[in-house]
Amino acid sequence: MTIGDRRVSGAGKMFASGQPGIFDMRTITEVPDEETRHRARLHEMRAESRQGAVWLHPRAFEPEFSTSRGRDSVRRISTDHMELERFRVPGRRVVATATASEVVPGVWTTGEIPRITDYEDVGGAFFLDGATRYPDPLVDDQAVFFDTEDGLVVVLGCAHAGVVNTLLHVSRTCRSRRVHAVLGGMHLGNASEMRVRRTIDALREMRVALVVPLHCSGFVARCAFSTAFGAGCEYAACGSGWRFASVPGIRANRPVRSTAP
Repeated sequence: MTIGDRRVSGAGKMFASGQPGIFDMRTITEVPDEETRHRARLHEMRAESRQGAVWLHPRAFEPEFSTSRGRDSVRRISTDHMELERFRVPGRRVVATATASEVVPGVWTTGEIPRITDYEDVGGAFFLDGATRYPDPLVDDQAVFFDTEDGLVVVLGCAHAGVVNTLLHVSRTCRSRRVHAVLGGMHLGNASEMRVRRTIDALREMRVALVVPLHCSGFVARCAFSTAFGAGCEYAACGSGWRFASVPGIRANRPVRSTAP
C-alpha cells in the first residue's frame, strides 16, 4: 500500500494468501494468525530481511492448537520458529508489546484489542493445550492502521478480536477519529446471521466508506457486505492495491500512547 510518498510492500493478511504482517525493507510488523501457512510466509520474509524489526504481542510465543476440523482432530498450529523464538538473530530488533506502537512513520499496530461487543468471538475452536482444556482467547490478535485525509485505514489480520472491536479500539486510540476504510480478513466464515448483521450495522453506524472483506471473512459474509455496502464493498486478490492520500501534519492525530522504544 502507498501512504503519501511512502510505500509499504504488501505481504499482509489483507491479501488472498493471508500472510501475518506488513513488510518493508526495514520493518516486519507481525499481526499473529492461527494458520501455519500464514506463519510460514512470515519466516520467509524474515529471512529476506534479517535486519528487519519484529513487532508482536508478548503472548505470541505461546503454543496454539485448533479443533476447527472436528473435536477429534486436534492440530498444532503454532510453530517451533515462534515458540522457540528462532527469529531472534544478532542485529535484529524485537519489540514485544501489548500497546499501540508506530512501526514506520505514520503506520501503527493496534496492540492488544479490548473485547467489548457481546456478539463477537474468536471465530473458531482455539486452545492453548493439545488436550483442549484451556481455550485460547487470542489476545495476540492485532491489526495495522494509518491515517489519511479521509480518515483512518485499518488493515486486519484475521480479526479474531472481532472487526467491530478492532475498529472501535483504533478510533478510540486516535481520539475518536472516523474509520474511512477497513481491509482484510474478518473471520466470519462460521459466524451466525445475527453476528454478520450486527457487524454490518456497526460499520454503517461508524460511516465506514470502504469495506474489503478477504480470505477468512467467508463467502456468505462477503455477499452480505456487498449487498449492504454496494460500491463501497470491494474484493481483492493477491496484487490488488489502493492509494490513500495523506495530509501534511496528519501525525498530529497519532495515538495517545506508544511503547515503541
